[in-house]
Amino acid sequence: MAIYRLSAQIIGRSSGRSVTAAAAYRSAEILVDDRTGIKFDYTRRQGVAHTEILAPAGSPSWVFDRAELWNRVEQVERRQDAQLAREIQLALPHELAAEERVMLVREFVKDNFVQKGMVADISIHRAHRKGDDRNEHCHILLTTRAPTAVGFGPKERAWNDRDLLCGWRENWARDVNAALERARRSERIDHRTLEEQRREKEKMAAAARAQGDTDIAEVFEIEAVRLDREPAPKVGAIAAAMERRGVETERVTRWREVKARNDERWQLGKLVLSLRSRIDALRGDLKEMIHDQREQLAALWSRAETAFQRVTRFLNDRDASENEIKRGEPKNSRLSDRDRQPHNRTDRDLIGNNSSRTRPRNRDDPDRDR
Repeated sequence: MAIYRLSAQIIGRSSGRSVTAAAAYRSAEILVDDRTGIKFDYTRRQGVAHTEILAPAGSPSWVFDRAELWNRVEQVERRQDAQLAREIQLALPHELAAEERVMLVREFVKDNFVQKGMVADISIHRAHRKGDDRNEHCHILLTTRAPTAVGFGPKERAWNDRDLLCGWRENWARDVNAALERARRSERIDHRTLEEQRREKEKMAAAARAQGDTDIAEVFEIEAVRLDREPAPKVGAIAAAMERRGVETERVTRWREVKARNDERWQLGKLVLSLRSRIDALRGDLKEMIHDQREQLAALWSRAETAFQRVTRFLNDRDASENEIKRGEPKNSRLSDRDRQPHNRTDRDLIGNNSSRTRPRNRDDPDRDR
């Protein structure tokens, strides 16, 4: 993926440095420091892909001569702790072609440095053959004074403003992303700190989860975990060369320690995301189970209500029928026990025992008089 880097440093005499030496090393040329008489020969250096000097419109021709440019800078600065030049280092997107990278750097330098009056000495370096093949980068040496017809003007203190540096960082990210978009690449870079980027991804993940977009939230969470790391310290060209020769240096040791801690944080972060994903899956299964149980309970309740309604209707209909029967009976419809007994002899004869009946007497009955 594309890597963001824009760093700035001052090349000054207080640290024992020479701007002619720096220019010779970055351009892989021979430059002689007229002030000290020291010759700097870096012609055997490999990996320099492109060099170029850009200057404001109307600048004298000598600014385009690398040796004369930086020797004049050395001459105009008289103090022992003088700031000779400012160096900007850029990480170039390896996703772009070489010509696209040159165009990207050139336009950025013109818009941000040359238009303000600086002279810019550009050196684009390829990745080292024994290192990371994505390490395409650029060194830009900038003057701290604007050129004039006879030399340089006064120091431009406004160029040291921190807000100006922040603007350069933001503009570089903007220009790189525009170049990647023109090249139809999906990679993007960000000039903000890792902490700022991580917080933004966490907020985006939380917003996605609130809307129920779990898959999108997981993507943002992975990016947030990837951004939860320490910035890797700069190794530097000298330490990297010593490392390739098998010589351990403090910078390389510190870089390895930071890398080990970042790798551990990445593994722990992935474990946390895995556990969270499993919890989300269990939560989803639980919600689905509860939903099914609710549906079953609703169905049972509906059946119970239907049965209750049927029983209620049955009881109401029965009570209504009994009430109708009671309202339709005559008042004296029931007979007393006395009323149900026979009223005359004939009835008793019909229902009584024949052997117990009294035989009728007539006149001719000899026992009549008895």
